[in-house]
Amino acid sequence: GCSAPSPLPRRTGARLTQRRAAMPDSMDVDLGETYATAEAVEGDKAKYSEAVRLYLSIIDSEREGEEVSKLKEQAIYKLGALYAKCHEPTKLRELLRNIRPFFAAIPKAKTAKIVRSLIDLVAEIPDTLDFQVELCTDSIEWCREEKRSFLRQRIESRLAALYLQGGQYTKALDLLATLLREVKRLDDKPLLVEI
Repeated sequence: GCSAPSPLPRRTGARLTQRRAAMPDSMDVDLGETYATAEAVEGDKAKYSEAVRLYLSIIDSEREGEEVSKLKEQAIYKLGALYAKCHEPTKLRELLRNIRPFFAAIPKAKTAKIVRSLIDLVAEIPDTLDFQVELCTDSIEWCREEKRSFLRQRIESRLAALYLQGGQYTKALDLLATLLREVKRLDDKPLLVEI
């Protein structure tokens, strides 16, 4: 599941005025305030689309920096949880695809955590086994393109479990055999135990 980030403190007074004076007009809206607003409205079903819009505005922000990255990461988890709660697997897949450029700006371990968390969120939605298989396959393809073997191997392990769950035993065993050979060669003990 998603880790629930704590609300960010609101910036007020002179600090906010100084900060805004130093920024170009396009950055007038403070992302921390946007996040706090989104968090405040997300529980209200009538304001669902507003919460989605606010989280997306944070995720799509062109701003950079460590604090902005943390906010974007939190917004991704929150938005993913909202989509899962409202049973919208296609929007989760779209989110996962759209945030791929952001992964270049953050450590690979965080990328792996985000990708796996979003896939886990899809699993919480009933009757999505085929969709999960498709999402894993798509993510594995992206991992190959980006040369992210650690994440690819973990998603392949997940895909094998989904094949087993769906009764596709031959596909599962073929994938596990290939994965097992690769993981033994790399001596990745935690993944070997998982397999």
